[in-house]
Amino acid sequence: MSELPVSESFILTSFGILTGFIGAVLTYCLKSRCSEIKFCGVYCKREVLTGNELNDVSIEIPQQQIRPVQH
Repeated sequence: MSELPVSESFILTSFGILTGFIGAVLTYCLKSRCSEIKFCGVYCKREVLTGNELNDVSIEIPQQQIRPVQH
């Protein structure tokens, strides 16, 4: 039986499509308002913030001193 040649571009394209699909599924799970998610044998149970709690979320970014670059 003869082997089919597999080019590097085919491997890279396949890898890109696969990782893009996985990224899309993970993004869907993060944005989902469901408290339980089951997908292909993976199960996740989490506490989902309500709309009001989501609006009240604040992130504090610590201030850092900016030092000039010395030449």
